[in-house]
Amino acid sequence: MAKTKSDLENVVKQADATRQPQKVPFAAIMLDHVRYRHRGDDDTSLSKESIQLLHDSIVKEGMSVPIEVVLHSDGKHFVLVSGHRRYLALRMAIDKKTDTTRFFEEMEVDVIVLTVAAGASEKDREKTVWIASLSSNSNSAPIPDAHKLLAIKTGEDMGVTQHRVYTGLGMSESQYLRFLKITKQPWLVDMVTKQEIATTHAATLIDKAAEKKRVSDLQKHLVGFVKDTRREIDAKAAKKDAAGKPMSKSERLVKKYLSGKQVAHWVKCMDGGQPIDDKFGVKLGLDIDFEKRVCGCKGFPDESFNNMVPEDVDAMFDAWEERVPSLVALRKELERKIEAAGDAEVEDYKAASRARLAKKAEEEAARKVEEDEPEIPATISVGDEINATLDASDDESDEGTED
Repeated sequence: MAKTKSDLENVVKQADATRQPQKVPFAAIMLDHVRYRHRGDDDTSLSKESIQLLHDSIVKEGMSVPIEVVLHSDGKHFVLVSGHRRYLALRMAIDKKTDTTRFFEEMEVDVIVLTVAAGASEKDREKTVWIASLSSNSNSAPIPDAHKLLAIKTGEDMGVTQHRVYTGLGMSESQYLRFLKITKQPWLVDMVTKQEIATTHAATLIDKAAEKKRVSDLQKHLVGFVKDTRREIDAKAAKKDAAGKPMSKSERLVKKYLSGKQVAHWVKCMDGGQPIDDKFGVKLGLDIDFEKRVCGCKGFPDESFNNMVPEDVDAMFDAWEERVPSLVALRKELERKIEAAGDAEVEDYKAASRARLAKKAEEEAARKVEEDEPEIPATISVGDEINATLDASDDESDEGTED
């Protein structure tokens, strides 16, 4: 037989006195996704497969941990505060008619009724219950960052102290304050919720934008970036779909295409008072690793390349193209020399190389003195050897032309 309002009030009184699990009808428990869930439908812990596993466990072993509820203001129902997965598993057992003798609407389930101090206002009561639900959810499984933002915003709107909120979320105060800055920008919260930008990147960017008073600039650029990236993703997805190789769900997320280097570049733009753009500069150099005994080209980000005019870029690539044959030959020569060192100690090999280079430098200096040319240093680095080799290669090329 269903319990009456007075019966439910007695349950609450008993809970106040003992703080022990009480039994209430399953049908008397209500869900409140807005205030007490703290998770989205995309949370894997709430997936059908995950709930099915919990359902199977409860059917076999029973529900070992009571769910937490609070008495509804109508005095007739309880609102679920913590234990959403257990509730959904019980609901699945009822709907699937797993065992109608054990799982049905009026079956009694174990609950812990959360209460507040006598005489507390409705507002304080709501705060206390909300914090309890937040802490319980956070302890059972990590709350996704996007939903932490929503919890922080809710806590601020309700007037809950910051300490209670970040403690309930299991966050540090500094992390809480960074996330709080995001909640002040509804457009950025929307982007994070739609997984168009990672929470950490959003916090980094809005922190710098607020410091430099460039929030509107950042918003304009991010909106454009998301729009352009979404267009590129859709075009790529269409091609893959046509080829019978559809993109995965994660590949369709805009935030996957915003790298930490890109974020760092935008921060640098704001720091330098420059327009926020998507340009990346690069320097190329020769990288020789004696430990690994390899030699190759390496790229280094360089903001100065963003300021180059087209003529500079053309001249730079022309110079590289001319020297590529020499670089390839030099790389092979260096690799042969490194390989020839065999299993010798790296430091010994370096010492031998320095001695050989010093001798070569002395011979070169003597030759240049004879030709009345300025003397070059007696010690030469690997980089100087490379330049000397390249210059020599150019001289030979010029002599060939004159012939």
